[in-house]
Amino acid sequence: MKKLWALFVGIVVGAAVSICAGFVQGDRSFVLGHKIYYGVPLAVAIVVGVLVWLNRFFQSRLPGVGILLAWVLVTWQLSIETFSGDLGLMPAVNANGYLIAGSLCLGVAAAAPIFRPLQNEFVQPRYQSLQHGDESE
Repeated sequence: MKKLWALFVGIVVGAAVSICAGFVQGDRSFVLGHKIYYGVPLAVAIVVGVLVWLNRFFQSRLPGVGILLAWVLVTWQLSIETFSGDLGLMPAVNANGYLIAGSLCLGVAAAAPIFRPLQNEFVQPRYQSLQHGDESE
């Protein structure tokens, strides 16, 4: 049941993050007359970061698979034309780069080994008592 829960969490979180990343990938900035498409690496880094964090949190690859599936479905839905003719992912160079970089990076991250769990640095260590039970004062 824990593995099914991890997959479900991966799909839900992956859908939410992928919707945001689908729109972030189109961000660009103009510097000295040049377009800088910073949205594609930012969107891919966000989705891959969430994937790696969930894999580490659940100590399983299933949340990563869920995020990968959600990313594919959301990206596919954003590239389909709506009834009013709107598109979430416009056919442009940065959208193609997002598809290629996203599929490669997410595929590698979903199949990568899982990092060790984080150790809590604020847990106080347990010290052995210096008093013995048979000694009296």
